Amino acid sequence: MKLTYPNFRNLSRMLRINDLGSVTDVAEAVGRSQQTISHSVQALEGELGVRLFERTSLGARPTREAVVLGERVRSAIVHLSKARAIFCSRYGSASGPTGPRIWDFNISNQHVFVFLSLCELHESRRVAAELNLDVSAVRKAIHALEAQLGQPLFEKASRGFLIPTEFAEQLARQTKLALAEIRAGLGELASLGGTIQGEVVVGAAPHARSTLLPRIAARLYKKYPKLTLSLRYDSYEDLERGLSYRDVDFVLGSERARPTSPGITAHPLLRDRLEILGRAGHPLAKLRRPDIGRYLQAQWVLPPCYVPMRQRLSEFLRSRGLAEPAPAFETGDIEVVKGLLLETDCLALALRCECAQEVERGALTFLPCPVDLAPLLRTPVTLHLTFSAQAVRPPSAQAFFDEAIVVAAELREQHAQLG
Repeated sequence: MKLTYPNFRNLSRMLRINDLGSVTDVAEAVGRSQQTISHSVQALEGELGVRLFERTSLGARPTREAVVLGERVRSAIVHLSKARAIFCSRYGSASGPTGPRIWDFNISNQHVFVFLSLCELHESRRVAAELNLDVSAVRKAIHALEAQLGQPLFEKASRGFLIPTEFAEQLARQTKLALAEIRAGLGELASLGGTIQGEVVVGAAPHARSTLLPRIAARLYKKYPKLTLSLRYDSYEDLERGLSYRDVDFVLGSERARPTSPGITAHPLLRDRLEILGRAGHPLAKLRRPDIGRYLQAQWVLPPCYVPMRQRLSEFLRSRGLAEPAPAFETGDIEVVKGLLLETDCLALALRCECAQEVERGALTFLPCPVDLAPLLRTPVTLHLTFSAQAVRPPSAQAFFDEAIVVAAELREQHAQLG
């Protein structure tokens, strides 16, 4: 987690000027001097490198940049207003002794990121190390935020751990959604000149790492060299949670058609099927009528037990009273799988799209399918692009989505030619 966002207070004041059209009116509304508000705008323009307002005799007229970014700031405040409603229903008041500044994003960046980091790490020293702060600064930030709200956000546990309250977890969720709006606004701002820029955070499921992802990334780099892809390789559950918080923009290559988190949808990209894979010249490749017994007695490279492909194999064999082969190697990395197959007589399950190039080159081969395994291997497997259905995508994320659709269509056509 980083502190590299524009000053939140300045963003909040910019939006107020958008709405009121006057620095004087904003100064009166927030109880600050006109000079302070003007300095906030100048500092924000300096951070962003754009002009946000045209000063006229009638007031401050927002530029296109201010309008675009302002709408994202407005959406961010809407997310925080939902936290405010939860706070009111729980505690009966939306303001503490020093006023409800957090609800309109009129708050220190450091306070926000200390709070979010402490919700994840539960320890002040770890938060200080992550954010490069003193421990005393971490504690002061949390105390200031609690004083503003008038309620505790963390409960002390054994060994000095700090556990977020139920409301703190809800506030953290809405704050992350608010930050996602700010990130999207910055991406839109950078892309206004016609060159798509920004960061797209992609969770890459194993099946996508050697097929969909490299092609999409290469195409995007050629078209939009200033667009950045940041990849995550966490478990599907963590990635889906990231989607719900919008820490992650997409999960690419997931087999799961029905996400569990509300507001998350899975768009089918590529329909494929499993094959038994071995090295070229593998002894089992010569069998005309392969027997399942010989396959199950062979050495296998299998993914870990929690991977859907492994679960599918286990359930299929168990339903037929057959024992799952003990894996000689366990890995979900398809490149490692391919390397092991080239050097041994091991077998592996793989989607056709993951190994089509190696089969075409003659390095690996699809082994004949035993009759008993045909229902498993001929059942289609669909890879999905999973994302938040509620998010309005910035240009960078839309570019990734569009390219994923195109690449998937090309791969489908190639697979149809393979048969």
